[in-house]
Amino acid sequence: MPISIESLDSTWQGLCAAAAHSPDFSAGLDTVTPTLTEIPDLVRSGKKLLIAGSGSKLAWGGLVQQPDLVVRTTQLDRLIDHAVGDLTITVEAGISFQQLQTQLASANQFLPLDPLFPNQASIGGIISTGDTGSLRQRYGGVRDLLLGFSWVRPDGEVAKAGGRVVKNVAGYDLMKLFTGAYGTLGIIQQVSLRVYPLPPASGSVWIAGSNLAQLVTKLGAMSLTPTSLDLLTASLAAKSHLGDRMGLLARFQTIPASITVQSNQLIQTAQELGLDAELLAADKESQVWQSLRSLVMDCPVTAKVGLRPTATVDFLQSFSTADPARLGLIHIGSGIGLIGLAANTRSTELLALRQQCEAAGGYLSVLTAPKQTKQQMEVWGYQGAAVAVMKKLREQFDRESIFNPGKFF
Repeated sequence: MPISIESLDSTWQGLCAAAAHSPDFSAGLDTVTPTLTEIPDLVRSGKKLLIAGSGSKLAWGGLVQQPDLVVRTTQLDRLIDHAVGDLTITVEAGISFQQLQTQLASANQFLPLDPLFPNQASIGGIISTGDTGSLRQRYGGVRDLLLGFSWVRPDGEVAKAGGRVVKNVAGYDLMKLFTGAYGTLGIIQQVSLRVYPLPPASGSVWIAGSNLAQLVTKLGAMSLTPTSLDLLTASLAAKSHLGDRMGLLARFQTIPASITVQSNQLIQTAQELGLDAELLAADKESQVWQSLRSLVMDCPVTAKVGLRPTATVDFLQSFSTADPARLGLIHIGSGIGLIGLAANTRSTELLALRQQCEAAGGYLSVLTAPKQTKQQMEVWGYQGAAVAVMKKLREQFDRESIFNPGKFF
């Protein structure tokens, strides 16, 4: 029997408490839940629109500047087409992630993303925030699964890009442009996505000790195919009942025989380096993977970080040494992760952490923080020519800043 959707990397049930740590931009504003045919006329009204999707990540990103109306896409919840044999699916953008996974599971398939708040998060919101977690090690990020979509432009016209097939290279890759744009380029209506068969089994190995950097280096030369490979701070490991030391959590999802061979190979390599390694029990494994990112996002201040994979161990060690209560995890394959800090974290501390990430070839972007903190610093922290390009693209797509004004650059 294949493993269930619940035992995949779905994260915490319900909305995360982190949303309360940033201002509720929708408070006091009129809210509408338009149908597919009503969205173009709504856009033509000229009002400044806060595109909220389901609202689960409303607190992320920049401070929205005086929107007139909150637009929720929860009525756009239809499954348009599921080509089971082609492993593709087309849905409306407001469908919830968990609803989609349940429907895919009936065909023994799943969408290999692990966003926060899966019961509430909409597919459009996941695309707009680029939200995925540990599964990126095996399946890539959101943009790697997006085949095509349609959206409403600032003039109210509906545009399309891509298609419903995997081998589609025609035209500009607008799917990548819209992924992570925080709804500032248009309102996504429908999306086509690549899906995968449900893995037949799952197993995880926990490794802890003082020689993790050498293990991370060795992993690059090993013939292992982990689904997830995350480095955790000691504090996060403790909250996950994995011990009190910084460590590496590896997950294999394939046939049982392959899981056994790969797990044993990883454990042997770790032990040769003087590290402690153990195979997690099946019930503990599922619980741990479901809670990791949510535990970080429960912190009052949270940020997304990116850096060279070879620098991840040193960064998390330094990050934890400054305050052992801080939580953090980084995906080894991509160098992308989440960090969580205390409520009294000052903007100067975040800027210092940003400098560390930049020195390691990366970035730090604030997701949730008190309003005052976000007012004292630039939230995104991107450098170089990309910023100018993104601003020019925003002007081309939405010159009047109708969509989510102030949310992104």
